[in-house]
Amino acid sequence: MATVLEIAVGPAGGDAAEFVALGSVAPGKTATFEPVGTWFKSQLVVVVDENDDAGEADEDLDAIDDSKIENPDQKKFDCDPSNWRSQDHYALLGLSNCGYPSWKIPLGLIKLAFKRQTMWNHPDKKSRGDWTDEDREEADGFFTCTKKAFETLSDKNSRRLFDSVNVPEGYDDIPKETKDADKFWKDYPKAFARNSRWLTKDSPPVGDADSPEDEVNALYEMWYSAETWREFGYHEQQPADNDGRDQKRYVEKKNKAARKKLQKEERSRLLKFIDNAYASDPRIKAFRKAKKDAKLAKETSAKEGAAKTKRDAENAAALEAERLEAAEKASRESSKNNKEMSKRAKRGFIKQLKRLKLLEDDGAVPEGGVSKEHADKMKDTLSTERLRELMELPEADLAVQLVEEVQALVSGVARAEPVKKEWSQEEQSKLEVALKTVPKDAQDRWVEIAKLVPGRTKGEVMIRVKTLMAEITAKKAMAPTEWTDEERMVLVKAASKVFPPGTQPDPNLGDRWGQISSYVQTHAHTSWKRGSKDVIAQVNAMKDVAGGLAAKKSGDDFKSFEREKNKNKDKSELPQPKKK
Repeated sequence: MATVLEIAVGPAGGDAAEFVALGSVAPGKTATFEPVGTWFKSQLVVVVDENDDAGEADEDLDAIDDSKIENPDQKKFDCDPSNWRSQDHYALLGLSNCGYPSWKIPLGLIKLAFKRQTMWNHPDKKSRGDWTDEDREEADGFFTCTKKAFETLSDKNSRRLFDSVNVPEGYDDIPKETKDADKFWKDYPKAFARNSRWLTKDSPPVGDADSPEDEVNALYEMWYSAETWREFGYHEQQPADNDGRDQKRYVEKKNKAARKKLQKEERSRLLKFIDNAYASDPRIKAFRKAKKDAKLAKETSAKEGAAKTKRDAENAAALEAERLEAAEKASRESSKNNKEMSKRAKRGFIKQLKRLKLLEDDGAVPEGGVSKEHADKMKDTLSTERLRELMELPEADLAVQLVEEVQALVSGVARAEPVKKEWSQEEQSKLEVALKTVPKDAQDRWVEIAKLVPGRTKGEVMIRVKTLMAEITAKKAMAPTEWTDEERMVLVKAASKVFPPGTQPDPNLGDRWGQISSYVQTHAHTSWKRGSKDVIAQVNAMKDVAGGLAAKKSGDDFKSFEREKNKNKDKSELPQPKKK
């Protein structure tokens, strides 16, 4: 609120010419003051109440529908004015069936109802000549209770106190916690509707079984933080007019403690109601289960992914170890085969020379042949491939080649061997076709096959075929990646019983794992032999290594396998019927 001060320029009623200004007026400033104090608060309460009731106070009572205002039956009420607090004020004003919930009846309708009750039930208008003093006393008491009802309901604070306790019996009961979804939908929506009348804000709808999670959570969040307008001071003890100050203070202290206790109980009641509803709501249970299942699925997926990664790494390591072992084994076998082939080629070369009468055992040198000394030197000097080529030459060509080789040996200069030519894919394809085309019993079969592979000699064709056959044999001898059931059963018996931990090395089979590998090959009847690393990896993968695989109850399985094998063997040894 702004206050304007008027300052006179000159003396009032004087001559302006006689006025002398000794200084100038300072410029004005705007200041803001905050009103405080007890009297300001009292005035503010009055202003706010007047503004709140202005719309209803100015309401045109003639525009209100009064058709549902009833004339109550005086005989149904206790007409003792001293018991006016125990009366139903809305029923006294004839508003029991006005179409509104009692706590939402407009103030204008309440005023109109009191006006009607005054016209109908005022003692001066109802009195008759035959009334006794008792009748008049009852009429006066009834109308006094009606006035008290109007005074209570027309005041906002006293009406709030009355509405807080004006509930039927069982109205404040709360449903018990339940696991039955049908019982929840039967009881709790009604309880929400009853208790929502006490809230200062409108409650969200309860929804249905298909309500989304955010709406359900918003409902319970609102109720857990909700405030109520309910107060419990209507039935308080009122001090008498003639009570002293100390008595009045004592009564007020007791009333305050009772109000605080009732407010605390009401808050506990509402919290208990919300806790029961939240615990019984089948939607909350469904949301929790969905989250738990999603979390479990995520954890399971993560575990499976980690386990798969670990298995893949272990399998990759095992395969790499197996590959290295197979390569090493193939290298050893190749070296061994090369030595054996070299020996056979040398022996075959000497036999061929003797067969063609180009070499004599007694040391003599036949015509067109070579001496034993030269033959032995050629055998030890020439390569395996060269020896094979010489063996496959016709007799005349072989004699010529022997002369050249002998001259080279005598001169001390090694004869240059032909440069090896790699086989192309086209030549390989023609060789395969030739092998299928030329019969195995054909005369000079290798010569015919060489003719079908232009650019290749008989010796080159034979060497190529033998090399391919050796590679195929080596591949067949390689153990497969997956272990067979027979191998697993034999492995369990070998690792747990036959060769338990602490088995001493064998001079021929090697350490414990080498002995297990040989045992598995022999008793599982496989054409391949597992390496030690492969055996160790398989034992670890079976996850029952502790105690020498003592936990594996596979003895009976192995015995059953042995019995079945012997049974099949016995059947195969039975005399077969002769074919006619």
